[in-house]
Amino acid sequence: MTKLSFADKKSISALFMALSIICTVFAGIGSFYTDVVLASTQWILLAVLFAVWGLYLKLELKT
Repeated sequence: MTKLSFADKKSISALFMALSIICTVFAGIGSFYTDVVLASTQWILLAVLFAVWGLYLKLELKT
């Protein structure tokens, strides 16, 4: 098993945070207009999941 480099963790963390924002936008669209593939609550759960993983990788960068 290979370890991720500093640059890899930084870019993956930024990707997860961007995905979290996109999921939040889809949840908003689903709550006001029509569902986009998943229900709004499922998009919120994905947003939280991506945000937690993004923050975890950011904390790993400091150690």
